[in-house]
Amino acid sequence: MNKLRGGRHWNSVGLKMFVIVFAAVVVLSVVLGFSSYRASREIIREQVASASTQAVEQAADKLDFLFEQYEATSRQLAVDQTLRSDLETVNQPGIGTVVKTQAEDRIRKKLDALKSADERLQECVLFLRTWKT
Repeated sequence: MNKLRGGRHWNSVGLKMFVIVFAAVVVLSVVLGFSSYRASREIIREQVASASTQAVEQAADKLDFLFEQYEATSRQLAVDQTLRSDLETVNQPGIGTVVKTQAEDRIRKKLDALKSADERLQECVLFLRTWKT
C-alpha cells in the first residue's frame, strides 16, 4: 500500500511497459485513422465528381436527342404544303368565312395532332406574321 501512495509505482517496469504500449497503440490508431480518412475523402470526391460528370453528359445527350426530334418536327411543318397553303389562306384578305374557318380547323387539327403525339409538349402556339412586300 505504501508503494502506491508514495509515488514509487512509476518505478515498476510492468507499468512503464503498459504505458509505452498503450501510447504506441493510441498513436498508431490516430495515424491510421487520419490516413484512412484522407484516402476515403479523396476517393469519395473522385467518385462524386465522376458521377456528376456522367449525369451531366447523360442529360446533355438526352437534350440533344429531344432537340433533334423537335428540329425534325419543325422541318416537317416547314415543308408541309397543306399547312403552308392553309396559312396563306387564313392571311388572305377578302377570303370567305367558310374557307377561312376550314383552313383554321385544318391548322388546329395539325397542331393538336402534333401536341398529342408528344406528351412533353404542353401547348402548340402558332404565331402569324404579316409580311410586307
